[in-house]
Amino acid sequence: MRCLVIIGLFLVLGCNKTIQNSIYLQEEDTVLSPPSISVDEVFFDTRTMIRVQNRDPKINIRYTQDNTEPNRNSPISNSDIKVFETGVYKFKAFQNGIESSQTVTVEAFKIRKVNWIGLESNDANENYNSGINVLSNRTKGDWNFRSDEWYGYNDSIVEFSFSLEEGEVVNGIILSSLIDQNSWIFSPEEISLTYYFENGTKKTHNLSIPDSNLQSDRRMKYLKINTPPSYPNKIEIKVLNLITIPDWHPGNGHKPWLFVDEILIL
Repeated sequence: MRCLVIIGLFLVLGCNKTIQNSIYLQEEDTVLSPPSISVDEVFFDTRTMIRVQNRDPKINIRYTQDNTEPNRNSPISNSDIKVFETGVYKFKAFQNGIESSQTVTVEAFKIRKVNWIGLESNDANENYNSGINVLSNRTKGDWNFRSDEWYGYNDSIVEFSFSLEEGEVVNGIILSSLIDQNSWIFSPEEISLTYYFENGTKKTHNLSIPDSNLQSDRRMKYLKINTPPSYPNKIEIKVLNLITIPDWHPGNGHKPWLFVDEILIL
């Protein structure tokens, strides 16, 4: 009987040791949370500000502005960043002895006033149709796709067209969109941009998006087509959506949604 009690005591102590090892993380296994970053105006005329929040002096928020990944040698963001030109900014939190955070990416776009006339598109879904002017009001939509800043389509092909005043130079377009796959909102798989000229000719530029059917976190997506400087009198944009939601998704077989909040002329 005494032997059984001793054996039982060893088993209890052994189990307790195992539980303790599973509860307490080693410092080297800890991962920093992503930094909190915001932008005053994603679309701006003269300048905007990127706001960096960090209240822990032991943590360094490092960043890049050339679309590369931040590392421990990248500049430290000690204060908010003034932005005067279009750019892609990436931020990451670092602390000695702890694994660095995931990267936070923000984009800001310097826009110019372009005189365009008669913007038209497919009819948006009646539940997400607050007026086509939201596509040219220079206001960025937030994560709430039900807000008045988003235009929502459930079509396989979505087309936009508008005219330009004579002499307007165009270097491409940006279609500002949302990806929220939990809400069945996906990136399109292809975009074509066609310029029509006064002499009757036209020129088409295409953008393929090969990862549109892959699983993705919720994010803003800026679909950009750069072109040589051109002087079209009319522009057409054709967006080809996925035919159906991919097999890996609970909504597979149904049509995905496209949400757009702004069209920008480069």
